[in-house]
Amino acid sequence: MATYYCCEGGTAASLAAASLGGGGDPADVSKCASIAKVNTGTGGVGGAALGAGDVVYFSTIGGDFTARLQPAKGGAAGNPITYANLPGQTPAATWTSSNSVLHGRDAANDAAASYVTYDGFTHVG
Repeated sequence: MATYYCCEGGTAASLAAASLGGGGDPADVSKCASIAKVNTGTGGVGGAALGAGDVVYFSTIGGDFTARLQPAKGGAAGNPITYANLPGQTPAATWTSSNSVLHGRDAANDAAASYVTYDGFTHVG
């Protein structure tokens, strides 16, 4: 199980670089992953993909999230991948009537999005 940090405009070179043990820092955009990197779910600690029990904390350091979060990987029964607010922060995700930034499921990634938990986000719009 690993912990990662994500923020709007994050520029960390990889998920591993945005991890708790890899120098990730939720107060520094250059040490947070972008949503695009989180969506691929690859390049994590030890080269591993996001997996069961991993947590991705979303920081408000880069402002409101506008990119679409659509995980390519899911966790396992009783051990989901968790996408959550950084404790003490409430990240905002832009919402439109046709597209949620916090998407997670559709016909293309239905199985991949199984066992995923979202916690602590505010929708704006």
